[in-house]
Amino acid sequence: MKFKTFLRLYFILVLVFVTVILRQALGQGTCASPKQVGPVGGLVAPAYFDQVVNTNINYAATGMLPLPSCGTIYREAWFRFTITTNAKVVIAVKKLSSTTVPLDLAFQVLSGTCGSLSEIACVNNLPASMVLDTERITLNLTPGTYYIREFKNTNSATVLSAKTMIGYCENDLCTSPTLIACGGNYQGFIGPEIVTSTTDNQTNCGSINTTSPVSPGLWFKYPGDSNVISLTSTNANYCFRVYSGTCGNFNCVSGASQNVTFPTMTGTDYFILLTLNNSISSTVYDFDVSCCSPTGVSNSTISFPPTPANGSTGIDPCGVILSYTAPPFTGCNMATSYDIYFGTISSPPFLSNTTNLFYVVPTALADNTTYYYKVVSRNNFGTATGTTIYSFTTGTSANPNYCTYGTATSSTPYGANCVQLTPASTQYSAGCTWARVPISFSNPFDYECDVYLGNENGLGSDGITLTFQNSPLGISACGLDGAQKGAGGIANSLIVEIDTYDNDGGALNDDPAYDHIAVETDGYLVDDPTKPSTWPHLPQTPAFGPVQALPGGANVDDGVLRLLRVTWNPVTMNLNVYFDGNLALTCHEDFVNTVFGGNPNVFWGFTAATGAATNEHYICPVNMPLPVNLLNFSVECYNDHRLLHWQTASEINNHYFTIEKTVDGITYNPLATIAAVGNSSGINEYQFEDEESTCGLAYYKLSQTDFDGKSTVLGTIQSDCNNISEKLSITSIRVKDDGVLEVGVSTKLEGEYLFSIFNEIGQIQFFSSVHLFAGMQIINIPFEKNGVFLLNIKSPYGHESRYFVK
Repeated sequence: MKFKTFLRLYFILVLVFVTVILRQALGQGTCASPKQVGPVGGLVAPAYFDQVVNTNINYAATGMLPLPSCGTIYREAWFRFTITTNAKVVIAVKKLSSTTVPLDLAFQVLSGTCGSLSEIACVNNLPASMVLDTERITLNLTPGTYYIREFKNTNSATVLSAKTMIGYCENDLCTSPTLIACGGNYQGFIGPEIVTSTTDNQTNCGSINTTSPVSPGLWFKYPGDSNVISLTSTNANYCFRVYSGTCGNFNCVSGASQNVTFPTMTGTDYFILLTLNNSISSTVYDFDVSCCSPTGVSNSTISFPPTPANGSTGIDPCGVILSYTAPPFTGCNMATSYDIYFGTISSPPFLSNTTNLFYVVPTALADNTTYYYKVVSRNNFGTATGTTIYSFTTGTSANPNYCTYGTATSSTPYGANCVQLTPASTQYSAGCTWARVPISFSNPFDYECDVYLGNENGLGSDGITLTFQNSPLGISACGLDGAQKGAGGIANSLIVEIDTYDNDGGALNDDPAYDHIAVETDGYLVDDPTKPSTWPHLPQTPAFGPVQALPGGANVDDGVLRLLRVTWNPVTMNLNVYFDGNLALTCHEDFVNTVFGGNPNVFWGFTAATGAATNEHYICPVNMPLPVNLLNFSVECYNDHRLLHWQTASEINNHYFTIEKTVDGITYNPLATIAAVGNSSGINEYQFEDEESTCGLAYYKLSQTDFDGKSTVLGTIQSDCNNISEKLSITSIRVKDDGVLEVGVSTKLEGEYLFSIFNEIGQIQFFSSVHLFAGMQIINIPFEKNGVFLLNIKSPYGHESRYFVK
């Protein structure tokens, strides 16, 4: 053998020897020497194995088959795990923080034995440009041994450190929770790299006004049995959130807390979401479940101090929130809800019941007025007694017509009734302004307002909405910024949007590139692709539209005031939207029932928002609504007298009504002063009998006076007691055996009559237009609800109301 040949062979043998030694030293370079993780299966309770492997994936490719289908191997490392039961397994490989150079990390999952492997999955979803992130896959696996081959898909000598995790994951979705029971102890591992659920569309339970999703977590379920349940842990690194309902349609029971106690009802399932604190990467969870039978409330009064503080003054009349702390309890005598009493008298009437430790007063309060309130604890075994009554006094509103929230302010140079919604250069802002007087969809309205959408000439964001809403937050509601324009996320809302920004680059038809108008009824406007990690919804299609804001598609954020006009007809149920004198949309829908939950009296106002791009937005009303929303004003001849009757849908700062009368149509004389409710968003009934036996024609004028002395004429009406042919009467109301409401009606004039049925708190339960003929007739109304109701029939010819019980 020649010396050169011998020398070449010698160096090859040395190189092979060194390579083998290095491989043995470094380990896991082939499937013959993998890093063992697990075991995963065979567990009594679901758990996670957070296997940290700070490994340099710098081995020469072995070429071992099968090669990955999702990339090319430049460096590789091998892992192995075994499961003993059928399991849903999460495999996650995370680049560690020491990685400072973008590298494409991928991995292959295989089954079989080393030398005879089959690819189950290949994962390479993230681009190489991402310095830090996690490749992840969830697989349903049967018992056996499995291999993970991690590899760099980039030809680079740069060292890549990674963290490999195998998770046995059965309860990361609310559709597959783990059942828990009284006396049980539950342990396991939780880590955001392993948990694959994102939001399950849950809101942040326990927060007053948020639609942001909660963190990923593990789900548990307790079937309600009337016991009070306590979840107790010693680890502050995670917390519980408790929901009732069904997966995807939850109600908050208890907000985020390390330890939580909550009552249960038989037949109701309770879902518990266990989540990590944001600053923790992974931890062991360990909690106990204890139960006891409930007893009566433990304390007669709420704990101190309540807010607003007793005797406080200068409280903003817009959006008052009553807050308090729960009374102390031992075990099962906890309060489960709170009765709220609220009003302007020292013994305030009952207002509402809530399970929260706060109550948002949904309406605007009167200026410079003292209000009284008390909070009474209760549970299923009784109500506390001897509760303290507190009081506070409101101050003077900054704007007599509007309440403002977010970035909105009434301190503008544009006029006394104008409101600036967003400043010209503030990013990610949302401003909302609500009229202090609700509006009624039981009546027609025609509203006009000048809107200013900025002067960024097509580059600004995001637009203005006119929103009608019946949210539990009422006048305090203000929605999300950016594409949601301050209205997205407000419950029970009808949103007329003027959109000046294309959020998706024209990708979706419901967010076209041109400035447009649309009507939304689902509570969300189009999706904002800049927030994919936090947005709790998918892109929504508008209920009506979109259409170009201006003919020809011109921009409307051009520094010009534009006229927005919206009209509503309760008979035809048509909502018309006009912009700069052009009819943009006609929307036909029963909004009262499909959006507002049957209540026609809703809050209304304007919202606007900006995102990364900005714009100034402001509004200047052209016609302001009356301080009292008058539903009807009628007069009837009754026993030689005249009976006046009127209804209001809402009142604010209303001191009293004044009735004036004239017989010559020229000179009106004061007839009576009737005290008003003051502030109300419900239906209020008033009547007055004119005992003067004046026959013939007479005219009546109805006006109202605010607490500040300002008076407004609400309407006039005429009556001729010598001509009673226009009289309308309800002759009978009978509930038939099949539940149908049989109403006897008498009228002298044929025409269209509006039939409305209201419940005891003024919420509309039935609304329909009925054609009546002259004479007596029977009208059958399919009405399934039970309780005490008010039937109201009205037309241009007359008005009649009667209570009935069903």
